[in-house]
Amino acid sequence: LGERGKVDLIEKARAKAMEYTQSLPSFICLQVTKRYGNLQGQEKQSKLDEINAKLSFNEEHHEKYEVISINGRMVDEKHSSMLDVGGAISTGEFGSLLTSVFDPQVGARFQWLRQANLRGHATEVYGYNVRKESSQWHITYEQSKTERLSTIPAFRGLIFVDRETAEVLRLSMSAVEIEKDFPIKSAADTLDYDRATISGYTFLLPQHAQMQLSDGRAVMDNDITFRMYRKYSADSSITFDLSDDAKDSKDTPPPAPSAPVKKP
Repeated sequence: LGERGKVDLIEKARAKAMEYTQSLPSFICLQVTKRYGNLQGQEKQSKLDEINAKLSFNEEHHEKYEVISINGRMVDEKHSSMLDVGGAISTGEFGSLLTSVFDPQVGARFQWLRQANLRGHATEVYGYNVRKESSQWHITYEQSKTERLSTIPAFRGLIFVDRETAEVLRLSMSAVEIEKDFPIKSAADTLDYDRATISGYTFLLPQHAQMQLSDGRAVMDNDITFRMYRKYSADSSITFDLSDDAKDSKDTPPPAPSAPVKKP
């Protein structure tokens, strides 16, 4: 691509990103979150838990998360909110991450970096920066059941744009300029989009995400996959077989950040 082509492509990607949620059908899927922890500087990680949640995206383009099971044990409906889980969680993959970068009011600055092959797609890779004063990324730390601390950091990252379709296939973001007295010292997120079929039609949807948080002593890693996409209805349900690795881990988890919660 020439210089003009690089600019045109990122502007096409912006237009698609801003229309993204409006173009999606209503659906439900299974979100599987595997959470790991380790002490700062140690390579070995311990699996903390595995959370299976029903994610609904309704006709009004609103997301709803309902926890189904934790470590293979079914969760009571009264305690099915993601906030009830505690620890590091992630929500908002369906659109809000894209708008937090591409919304013109955010004023992100883009710079073309290189070309790359991503899962067989020819992509153009752009770096970007978002200033603290225009950031929409909220990081919330649950200090106790009744007290939460929140900050809005500046952030930067990479965007992989399909050269032919101008669709975003990967988005990464890393927080910078976090206040020194805020409990969370680093936060990063990477989201991969790929094709999935719903009612016979193919859509670009989140397939995998990775999130990492650290308080300077311990590191929390979330590995998130999205499965079993299907058309949404008010009484939609998801049934599935719990795999062996969804059952209680015998590893003793290391100390972890005290109930941090991250929301894009």
